Amino acid sequence: MVKKSLLFRLIILTLLSFILFAGCTVSSQEKQIREFIDTRLIAIQEGDLYAYMATVDSSDSYYVNEQRS
Repeated sequence: MVKKSLLFRLIILTLLSFILFAGCTVSSQEKQIREFIDTRLIAIQEGDLYAYMATVDSSDSYYVNEQRS
């Protein structure tokens, strides 16, 4: 009886760990967003205006000028 109880607990813990770790995976979109933010942050920290402006959408000239300032 003890072996069955121990086996049951082990199975439950294994299933719970799979469920918990599956929920912790980073999505592709989240990874892209984090990389984008990291790129901007590094450009700001290094004072690299060209690297920072490469992350700005150039379709809106007002926004581009605002970000350049």
